[in-house]
Amino acid sequence: MEHTKGEWYYEEESGLILSIPDGSDNPVSIASVGDNSEPLTPKPPSEIEANAHLIAQAPRMANLLKHLIGNGWNAGVTEEAREILGEAEGGKIDAEII
Repeated sequence: MEHTKGEWYYEEESGLILSIPDGSDNPVSIASVGDNSEPLTPKPPSEIEANAHLIAQAPRMANLLKHLIGNGWNAGVTEEAREILGEAEGGKIDAEII
């Protein structure tokens, strides 16, 4: 099983996680995180946005874990982990966590 290739990103206006697969000019939908319809319990917009940013970083997290398994930890991995976590947290890195 493989996930959709390409960088994933959150488009706040549509509430979609999108990707532009390698070799394509057109984005594809990965997931919708902005639907507050019944019977689901509505989530506040800030929580929807936080979930979307986390989901959008899933492929990068998976690639980093694969790298760690194959190559171990190094300074470059630390920087990549900080960047991924920052983007997953909506651009904010909590200094207490890292």
